[in-house]
Amino acid sequence: MSKILSVAVCFALGVGASDDVIGSPLARARLDPVVHPATDTVLSTAGDGYARVWVLFTDKAIHTNAAYGAAIAVLADTYSPRAIKRRALRRSSASLFDFRDLPPAATYVAAVVQTGVSLRTRSAWLNAVSIEANRTQIETIAAMPFVRRIQPLARSVLIDPIRAARGGPTTPEGGDPSYGQSWEQLQQINIPAAHAAGYTGQGVVI
Repeated sequence: MSKILSVAVCFALGVGASDDVIGSPLARARLDPVVHPATDTVLSTAGDGYARVWVLFTDKAIHTNAAYGAAIAVLADTYSPRAIKRRALRRSSASLFDFRDLPPAATYVAAVVQTGVSLRTRSAWLNAVSIEANRTQIETIAAMPFVRRIQPLARSVLIDPIRAARGGPTTPEGGDPSYGQSWEQLQQINIPAAHAAGYTGQGVVI
């Protein structure tokens, strides 16, 4: 492991004075109720009786500083060099990796999937999985001791795009035609000036 990663692991180990991390940010208490009240509304209005929900876990099945350090070390070894370089340059916290970067516990995910739900995605930062489940499955999952909360996915409303008036100008007066109708907002943050100075963003990974 590189020197940078070794430092990251050392910082990560500073979870607490004790080797026991229960009660630290690595473990959170179950909420009461576990199933968010809005879940019932979503299930009641679903035509097929299934709802898309987040299942948030209490922890990541890591219960000691030693286990935490080992998990961080494994994660560090599997990260791409480009991602490590970007983190070293941009990350504001003391360590390159922390609890949020670790994936949800595989045993927890497996237990949820065994109820017959459809697994949609996993989130390391939320320590959660998104599933599609019916009421019985949700009640079964809510009884699992490592499940902190079950809540519906947030929903967005599709808005029709604003279209330019047919036959109207595509670029504000005095603007650069290559920017079209975005000229005014890009001008406010000096994007055209940056382009004129030769900055194109080439080689930058977002």
